[in-house]
Parts: sequence; structure tokens; C-alpha cells
Amino acid sequence: MQPNIDEFELPGIKVDNWSRRDLPPKELIKGRYIDLEPLSLTRLDEFEQVILLDSLDKNLFKYMPCGPIKTRQHLELMIDSLIKGSEVFFSVIDHESGKAVGLLSLMSIVPEHGTIEIGGVLFSSKMQRSRGSTEAIFLLAQLAMDKLGYRRLEWKCHSENERSKKAALRFGFVYEGLFRNHRVFNQHSRDSLWFSITIDEWPICRQSFEKWLNPDNFDKDGNQIQTLINIRNSIVNK
Repeated sequence: MQPNIDEFELPGIKVDNWSRRDLPPKELIKGRYIDLEPLSLTRLDEFEQVILLDSLDKNLFKYMPCGPIKTRQHLELMIDSLIKGSEVFFSVIDHESGKAVGLLSLMSIVPEHGTIEIGGVLFSSKMQRSRGSTEAIFLLAQLAMDKLGYRRLEWKCHSENERSKKAALRFGFVYEGLFRNHRVFNQHSRDSLWFSITIDEWPICRQSFEKWLNPDNFDKDGNQIQTLINIRNSIVNK
């Protein structure tokens, strides 16, 4: 006979009316500066121009498990494998050019517990430090937390990847710790840094993203007036 769960005082905070979340749909997500389009090989020529050339010139794949990418054929195989994998990958489409300038995904998806990760981020030099790169993260976070109702949004990176670490903290992810010997990529051991935004923290992060992305936050030359971190701090300290 199974015991009645109500007879026990269970640890943790009770989550009322919880149910398994849906998987992210492979649908177009429209933004102000960029769109997120389900990854496909139709954009291969565009990725060759921005991803492949950046890979050769700027060591773009240094911290990526799928690199380095040195030929068009290798690039095609990589994109095809990402499309067929368990992650939900999107191409980042720049509004001004109408072309793909990067890609990223929702991954490590656990619908029964409501946890999901933004990962596989591969932004070309045309995207880095742009409004579009921040909006791409915001659009996926909004999909996961607001539209699908996940409880925990994760970010993981190589322990030596300072750029990714700084990006996570800028976006509002909270550092949780170091996972030692977490992965083996290209015959090299990887220690991973873990970050997260929980459902309780998300409303402030959402408001911060929205204020930062507003055109009023940029001068006539396109420079930001307030940083994302300063905006978030001002909201917290109200």
C-alpha cells in the first residue's frame, strides 16, 4: 500500500498546480532588431560568410565542442547535426541586412522539472556587443520563462571563457558554482561554470532587458546611454 503523501511534511517550498512544461516550438520569433528563425541549411551561404570567416580569423570556436570549422563542407555537417539534435537551435537574422549573423539554442531541456538552458551561442563579429546579441538572449529567455512557464533558466560555460562569464552576469544570471571535470571536448577536460535565473528573479531581468533594448536608451550614434547592469541595479534598489 502506497503511503498518502499528505501524511508527510516534505522539504522545500510547495509548487501548487505544477505540470510538465511544453517543449519549445520551432517557430519564428520576431524581435525589434533581430528575428530568431529555426535553424536550417537554407542560410548556409550566409553562415559561410560570417561564421566560417570569423572562425578562420578570430578563433571563434575556441570554447565550442563542435569546432574548429575550417571548410564549407564541415560547416554544413555541423549545422545539419545541430538541426537533427535534441537542442532547439535558431538562426539570428539581422533586420538591416536580412541575413543570418549568428545562432544559439535552447538545450538541456527538462520539461517535468521546468529547467532549460540557453547555450550553443555562436555570434559572429557582426553581432558581438550589439543590440541584436542582447535581444537574441532576451527573446529566448522570454520564450522559456513567460510563454512556456519554465522555472529555471541556465547558462553554462568553460571555466576559462571570461567573455561568456561576463555576458552571463551582465544578462542577470546568478553564479552558482564550478563543476569540475564536467565535460571532455576535443580530448580536453572542461571545468564548467554554472549560472541561472529563477522564475522569482525573472521579472526584474525582463524589465531590465526591455528598458535596455528600448531605442530611447541609445544616442544618435547608437551608443548605449545606460548599461544593462545599471538599469537592473536601479530597479532592484527602488
